[in-house]
This record gives sequence, C-alpha cells and structure tokens, in this order.
Amino acid sequence: MIRFQVMTLRITINHIIHLPENQYAMKLLRFSSIKSPCFFCILLVIIFTFSECKKKSIAYKTNINGNEIVICPVSKVTDTIRLRLSSLIESCEVVKLQNITDALFDRAWHTEVSENYICIKSYGQLPVKLFDKKGQFLRNIGSVGRGPGEYSALNGLQFNQKGDKIFLFPFGTARKILVYDVSGNQIKDIPLVFTQRKFKAFFSPDSIITVLSMPFENDSAICYQQTFKGKLIQKISPPSYLINQSFDGEIFTNYLTPEYDLYNTASDTLYHYNIEKNTLEPKFAKDFGDKKYISVSREIPGYYYFSFYNQETGSKKILVDKETLDANYFNLKNDFFGNIDASPIFSNGYFINNVAAITLKKQIEKALNMNDLSEEEKKKLAEFNNSLKQDDNNIIFYGRLKRD
Repeated sequence: MIRFQVMTLRITINHIIHLPENQYAMKLLRFSSIKSPCFFCILLVIIFTFSECKKKSIAYKTNINGNEIVICPVSKVTDTIRLRLSSLIESCEVVKLQNITDALFDRAWHTEVSENYICIKSYGQLPVKLFDKKGQFLRNIGSVGRGPGEYSALNGLQFNQKGDKIFLFPFGTARKILVYDVSGNQIKDIPLVFTQRKFKAFFSPDSIITVLSMPFENDSAICYQQTFKGKLIQKISPPSYLINQSFDGEIFTNYLTPEYDLYNTASDTLYHYNIEKNTLEPKFAKDFGDKKYISVSREIPGYYYFSFYNQETGSKKILVDKETLDANYFNLKNDFFGNIDASPIFSNGYFINNVAAITLKKQIEKALNMNDLSEEEKKKLAEFNNSLKQDDNNIIFYGRLKRD
C-alpha cells in the first residue's frame, strides 16, 4: 500500500505540472478513491503549490534597441503588501536632532548621511545644517545671500566618499559646484563644463565628477563626466524625449554607484548612465495605458519602485521585484520601530527618513493602537513617545541598504 501511494504521488506530480488549472479538480477526483487521508492532504498541497507557481509575473522584460527593459503594466497590479524595512536595510538608527534655535529648519528637502555626519537642506531661505550622528548641531554650511561663499537657492547636496567635504548644487543657471569642509570652511569652487538647471553629481576618489542633468532645449548634455578642474571627459547629448520645458520638471537618483541611476520626469523611464560605454540605457518603465499620472521611478538593490498620482486616485506606490518580476502596491513599515509608516527614501546606500516630531508622535500613537506589537515593543515605543514633544526638532531614521 505504501509503495502504491508513492508511485501514484510521482505520477500525479508529473501530470499536474503540465495541467491547465481547470483540470486539477478532475485529476483529484480520479485519485480520490485512495483511502489515505494523509495522501489526500498531500495531494491538495501539491495541487495548490503548483497552481501558485503557474501564476504569471505581472511585470515583463522586453528588448528595445538592444537594451533589456522591465515594463510594469499598472492596470494588472491588484495586490497590496506590507514591506518590512528590515528586509531592505541591515539595521536602523534613530537620531533626535538637537532642539536649539540655530539647529531648527523648515521642512526638509534633502538629507544626506555620511559615516560621521548628517547634513540637511530644507525648504525656504535657510542655510544648510550640519549635525553629528548623535544629533548635536555643529554649524551652518555656507550662508544664504549673493556674496562670496553664499547661495540663494540649492537643488541638492552631497558628501564626498571620505565624508569630509560637502558639495552644494546651485539651482537655476549653475556654473559651479560650491565646496566646503565639515568645519564650514569654503574650499575652491568646482567649475562646471556645462551650465546646469537642476542636476545631481557623483564624486569619485580619482577626481572625476559624474553629472546627471535635467536639460532644457539647446543644452549640451544630459549626462557627462568632467575633472575637478573643469575639463570635459565625455558626454551624452540629450535626446528630444528627455528635454524639459520648464523648471516644474525634476530629476532623481538614489546614487547607486556604479549604476548611476537616473529618472527624469520628462519621461516614464528610469535609465542607467553606463560610463564605460558612455551610453544612456533604459532599465525600467511603467505602462499606464490611456491614463495620465504624475510619476517618479526609483531603484534599490533587488527592486524597482515608483509612486504615481492624479486627482482621481490620489497617491499610490508599486514595488517590482527585479528577479521574479512580481509587482504589488506596497506600504513600507519600519519594523525596527513599532511598524510605523516609513517613506521609501534612499541615497548613497542609506535609507533616510527625516521626520517632524509632531508627525512621528501621530505615527507612534497609531502604531500603539494596533495589535501586532509585543508588550515590550509597546513599552519602548510609549517611552519614546513620552520623551518627544510636538515642537521638538526633527528625528532622523537611517540604515545601510543590504546589497544583492
């Protein structure tokens, strides 16, 4: 009897793999005369397992001009998942920023983390703020104005790889990158080969700068490399479909060296700048059908993800697995910190969330009302919440991304 069941099981597996789903029930009935409840349960597990395996991935790969690109048809995405932050980063540090007048800032626009420092550019006419990793305010970097060592508007900032220099990117018609050390001293500016509107830049130890641009009509480059002295190494002229018509556009990168990921809101496609071939290569795109959305695509190890918005549907986020091509709506939860909501913001290999104290208190109170926390987790979360005042300075969450 045992030998018979094993043989039957093997036959069943071999047949079920190739069966259409609507034939599963008939095949099950054929073997239902076997009097073993154990075998019947095993057979059910096998059927449903192979049924799940047969589901097709939502996203798909296609080849465009020799480039393999992943396409996500948005209308086919139906499921929503809870994405644990611990699946993406190694650990999560929590830093309360010092609550003194000089350390305060408006809503954060750009936050960067290095080995020893946290640097913040906020909205409004306020200087860049530098903190240590304990949250102590150290100093302003530069000042707002139009004189030497001053800036009127910035589009971004970046640490060098050693973390001892800070580069500031002027907005509008930038002809140089402003450079400071972490003591606040201005160092010699870096001349830009091409005038920039909005741009991002990577700084390599061998004194090469990789610039990713948001080009306007008649601008000379969308991606290029230059030396710190302003000598051009190589460039890519902007294709017509990546030309921006106004400053309403934006460019995004997660600084995933050496991939140099780039998303320009003039298009729905995320690109990589291949510096070896000096080519701009499409990697990921969304298919919205005939619907119109404002959207932004980003990339981290293992995933593409994007947010999209219109007045009818509001804002939504979709995550696409690079390996399985599975696609789901997702909510990112900080399971290091009571499963509070987290924003998928990454830069230079770090997850970084800069959260206002009043916002964090609301998130904590929401988490404490859920039933998915242990008593110990609730106690720690409540203690942190009680130590936090609504008018405190912001709180920084950060952690290193896991690599593929």
